[in-house]
Amino acid sequence: MTLLTREQMHMYQDEMVQFGKDHPFCALFVDLGLGKTVSTMTIMLDLIIDCIDGLDSGIGCWLVVAPLRVANTTWPNEILEWEHTRAMSMAHIRDDDLVEEINAAGQAASKILKEYDVHHPDVIKTMRRHRELELRRRAKSKLHLQGAAITRYGRDNIEKAMLNPITPAERKIYIQIKRDQAAEVAVRAHKARNPASIYVINREQVEFLARAWGKDWPYEGVVLDESSAFKDHTTKRWAALRRVRQFMKRMIQLTATPAAETYAHLFGQIGLLDLGKRLGTTNKEFMDQYFIHDKYTFKYTMRKGAAEQIAAAIADITLTMKAEDYLPMDQPVSVIREVYLPDKAMRLYNEMEQEGIVEMDGREVEAETPASLSSKLLQIASGVLYETYLVEDMDTDDMTKVKKIHDVHSEKIKDLQDLVAETDEPILVGYHFKASLDRLQKAFPKAVKMDKAGKAVGEWNAGKIPMLLLHPQAGAHGLNLQKGGRYIYFYDIPWSLELYLQFIGRLARQGQTKIVFVLHAVAKGTLDEYVVDCMMKKKDAQEGLFALLKRFQKGGVKKQLTTIDDDL
Repeated sequence: MTLLTREQMHMYQDEMVQFGKDHPFCALFVDLGLGKTVSTMTIMLDLIIDCIDGLDSGIGCWLVVAPLRVANTTWPNEILEWEHTRAMSMAHIRDDDLVEEINAAGQAASKILKEYDVHHPDVIKTMRRHRELELRRRAKSKLHLQGAAITRYGRDNIEKAMLNPITPAERKIYIQIKRDQAAEVAVRAHKARNPASIYVINREQVEFLARAWGKDWPYEGVVLDESSAFKDHTTKRWAALRRVRQFMKRMIQLTATPAAETYAHLFGQIGLLDLGKRLGTTNKEFMDQYFIHDKYTFKYTMRKGAAEQIAAAIADITLTMKAEDYLPMDQPVSVIREVYLPDKAMRLYNEMEQEGIVEMDGREVEAETPASLSSKLLQIASGVLYETYLVEDMDTDDMTKVKKIHDVHSEKIKDLQDLVAETDEPILVGYHFKASLDRLQKAFPKAVKMDKAGKAVGEWNAGKIPMLLLHPQAGAHGLNLQKGGRYIYFYDIPWSLELYLQFIGRLARQGQTKIVFVLHAVAKGTLDEYVVDCMMKKKDAQEGLFALLKRFQKGGVKKQLTTIDDDL
């Protein structure tokens, strides 16, 4: 693999790097396709070098918080694609690495409660500590005591409190405390076993990680990839990060949509950066200053000039870049969004690929031809498997064909849900299988399927449809959809290059005012990869299918795919 070099980075990416280095707590509000990830990694590298050189600006340990897919694929892959970023080491903090020890601690605590009830010394000691903390909280919040009076209240009342029997809720608290204590040990042991410059977690782990490290928080620099996930200051995730914010020297927030729905979402994000300096320390203070509350509808509307005031307040720590200002308008940006099949689904895929037959619900599902095999492999990659069989009518002896759909996984649905959360813009979704359409409609109730008469075109172009579902064959020609959005998402990848290019042309055409992004949901290790590679290289994947037909041997599909490309 030919590595990219730092010299190949664009000037606007160099601008991102310099801004991030100059501003310890900042946000890069940068569009998809402009290289936020490599720019951020370059910032991290330069500051790691500063740390090695003993400079005050140096950061020795980074934490990246990202959506699950981005944490699993984007960061680990991107760091290896650039010559300069490969110098950094990266470790992924996975639940699987820690959960065994934590679960074991929980099971041990349950066993103690079962065998000794509440008379075990550790239970008594733990509950005593817990109840004293609860007394202190009551002294502060209910009795409004301060300073030493809070501690004294807890100490003076603990003996009386310990006379009360342990409640079912406190039993659960005891188990959770034991799990938390095990987590504290586990995260430290994991870090010791996996020394790295950068640690990556998915955002669902933030609360756990912050609680486990507490005041020993070791990550001097934190990157929030898709910081819009921290827009709600009332979530446990936000509160957990706020508790450890004092131990950070730097934070970089990355998102293309910081306030997609409302400017109110900026309070939580900016508050993590500056602790309330620019938009206020409380949400009430922020809302009262910039919004008007309607006591009848309970809705908030922005005050006149508030948008400009908010922008001016945060301008010094935010850098905004739009794709239209830097990328050619006539060239859509193609993006691969890798999804990983669960182990069970991957085993099913491999069995179908190698044997051409699998067992589902006690019946054999067989691919009788190369075309059938390729179709079934793509079905599994998208999350389903079609089964067709004959059922005999006992009265007439007639045979009826029955089609059954087996659910295999939902990884592409989850990925599309992530995209919806990331962009909050209309999305044109391309599907091939009827089962995919059914699943999409179930997962996204507001999605609209393109009707045969094309009546949905007007509503889509007017911005009234958040997600339009369209089959490439049905919508490849004649539909002008460029006014309704800029995102195309291929849920299923079509075999035909013509249909693929024509589908993209529904948005990437004259009259489009924004850069078009073409996103491909590609199941890692499946036929998806081969088909989308053909599309990217502007080769007709159908020709690859013909080559498969000529060379087909049951169980040999995988080997053949590596050689077919030479024939196209």
